[in-house]
Amino acid sequence: MAYKIAFASSDGKEIDETFGMAQDFYVMEIENGIMVKKWHRQLKKKPEQNEQIAESCGETKTSCRHRNDKKYELIEDCRCVFCTKAGVPAQRHLQMKAISVFEIEEQTIAYALAKVIPYFDRMDHHMNLRNM
Repeated sequence: MAYKIAFASSDGKEIDETFGMAQDFYVMEIENGIMVKKWHRQLKKKPEQNEQIAESCGETKTSCRHRNDKKYELIEDCRCVFCTKAGVPAQRHLQMKAISVFEIEEQTIAYALAKVIPYFDRMDHHMNLRNM
């Protein structure tokens, strides 16, 4: 079964962005435990768009609940997302879309893949997760 994993990263090597501040997501497609494809998905927006969105819903641009909508669309086909931090509203929204959020201290994408691929493999085959 193939699935996709998103990483909030500024360079495609390190997981170094919070979900809220991320402008770039690197998405890897995993099939049979092997990465088969890689995409760079970039948020395309103009800085003034945040202000327009916030004005339309009557909130400030930093607290507007719609400010992550484009990010949700970028990774809606992913099984999970790795970032250094994600706020509770973002976590809830992603969970409603069946996207798991993994908060991780700054690590390499390769390190995260080495940990999460066996985890999902065991989950998909209904195997015990102990002693991983």
